[in-house]
Order: sequence, then C-alpha cells, then structure tokens
Amino acid sequence: MISVLDLYIARRMLWSFLLVFTVLFGIAEIFDILEFLRRGSNRPNMHVGIALKMALLQSPYIIEIITPFVVLFGSLHSFLSLTRNSEIIAMRAAGVSPWSLLKAPISIVVIIALFQIMIISHIASPMRQTVNQMESEIFGTKQQHLAVLNTGLWLREGNEDRNTILHARLSNASGTELSQIMLIDTTPQDAFIRRIDALRAELGNEVWTLYNAYVSDKTNGTVYHDTFSVPTTITPEQLKNNFADINSMSFWKLPETIKAMKQAGFKPRQHILRYHNLLAKPFMLIAMVLIALACTTGLHARANKKIAISACVFLGFIMLFLNTVIQTLAQTSALNINAAAWIPPISYILLGVSAIIHREDN
Repeated sequence: MISVLDLYIARRMLWSFLLVFTVLFGIAEIFDILEFLRRGSNRPNMHVGIALKMALLQSPYIIEIITPFVVLFGSLHSFLSLTRNSEIIAMRAAGVSPWSLLKAPISIVVIIALFQIMIISHIASPMRQTVNQMESEIFGTKQQHLAVLNTGLWLREGNEDRNTILHARLSNASGTELSQIMLIDTTPQDAFIRRIDALRAELGNEVWTLYNAYVSDKTNGTVYHDTFSVPTTITPEQLKNNFADINSMSFWKLPETIKAMKQAGFKPRQHILRYHNLLAKPFMLIAMVLIALACTTGLHARANKKIAISACVFLGFIMLFLNTVIQTLAQTSALNINAAAWIPPISYILLGVSAIIHREDN
C-alpha cells in the first residue's frame, strides 16, 4: 500500500532525478553540438541548427549512457537533502526502517528502466539511422549497412560514384565468406549498372572475390567468370562488428535479429549481450540507489558530508568502470555472456545491502 510518506519521498526523488538529468543531459548535448560543429567547420552546409538537430537525434543514445549517473547522483542528492533537513532522522525516530525508505526510489527507477527498455530503445534506432544519413550527406562519410534477416544477409555500401547492394543466403561466423550471392550496382541516383550472381564470395584486402560469377549489364549482356573482383571499403573487422550500432538497437527487434543471425551463420554475441544488459538494467539502477543510501545512512544534519559524497561518486564510477571491462571481456568471448550481464548488477545490489546493514549495526 502506498503511504503519504512514500509519495513524499517519491516526489523528492523525482525532483532530484530531474535536476541531475537536466544538468548531465545539457552538458552532453553541448559537447555533441560542439563536436558536430568542429567536424563540419569546413563544410558550407553545416551550421548551428543542423548540429543541434543531429545532437537531438542522438539524445536517446545519450540518455541511455547517463541514466546510471542520473540515478546515482539523483539518489545521493535526495538522501542528502532529507538528511540536511533532519527529515530522515525524524523518520527513523518514528520507527521507519531504511528499507522502507527504498520503496519509492526503487519503484521509480524500475519504471524508468522499463520505459527506457521498451520505449527509448525502440525510437533510438531510426533516429540514429537519420543521424548516419545526415553525416554521410554533410561530411561525405561512406554509408555501410548490414542487415541479417530470415532471407539471409543484406549489405549496402555507398559512395559518391555508386551504390552496391549485396545479398547472401549463408555466411560464416565472421561474415568474410558468403554463399549464394546476388550483387547489384547502381548509380547514386539508383540507375541500374550491373548485376552479379555468384556461387560464393570471399572478403580480401578491400575487395570481394566472387567465384563462379555471372555478370549482367546492358552493354555485354551476361558473361560468366570463374573469379570476379569487386572493390569494397568494407573490412573483416567491420563485418565482425556487424556495422550496426548495437547500443541503439531496439529491445523488441533483438530476439528476431539474434535468431536470424544464427540462421545465417553468424555468432551474435554482442546482440545477445545487449539483450541481457537491457533485461538487467532495472537491477543496475536499483544498485545505484542502494549505494547512494548506503553512503548516507547514519549521517546527521550537521555531519560532514564530503566523505559520503566522495565515497558514493567513487563507488559509482568504479562499478560502472568494472561493468565496462566485464562487457568487453564478454564481447571477446573471454567471459560468459549471461555472467557478464547479470553478475555485476546482482553483486552491486548485494554490496549495497551489506553496506546498509553494516552501517545500521554501527
């Protein structure tokens, strides 16, 4: 049952989260705008309005990055504010346990996590694609897109001379060897240049080598080649990373993408890790709240709060740094995916609970 006290704490928490979010998001957006302006300083079609639009289109990705910091610093600000006004002391004197203080904050961060997983991650992908398209038009960057569907692998590569669309039914785990190939070249205006059908293809040094290839164009008709080379800017490392910005991929599309990649012969470790990281996000945010409470438990109104603030900030950054290291190890197959996604948040929750119990006993 929701009490008046829960509503009061929830209101204070929401205000603290909003305050910290505004500060961090504003700083991140300013840096993004400045970075786009720097990159486009010698481009005639780049101005502040375009840079602002591109930065706002990247905002879902920025929000996901700063959310743990918003929860950590927001929780710390709220608990310190309650301590400074002696409200926590009054609550404790009335018999309210520290665990009762956590009902409202945990409920809020779970709602925030679910909203981010189900809504923010869904709108991030198309917005990120728009940013990539704008970067290609303004900065002249080459467009490279990879999609793995039930029909196989689709790869699109474009530059100022031509666009290339490649379809393969099967692939090896790294994507450097493809089978049952169809490749279509068009002009930037989508006018047909040629079509190539091949039995298989291998990615070499800036070239696709096609075997048993039939090359069809308007001038020569269809000509058979034992081997046929097609230049490319794609590297094996790019195919290994699957081009896609996995961190902005929709939660709802991940299961289908993982299944399709397995059918196509890929090993979607990064996609599986992303999926489990999203599922574990509520627990990670709960851990941030527990750490903030653990650092402020036992303080009184006139206590020196610098140590509590320093400890909370230090622990928060250490936790997020370790989480990044663990994610990297999982991506390189040095660590189990499930362990990399679930052990850190669960461990941090246990650490926070233990610290609160320890502070209470003292």
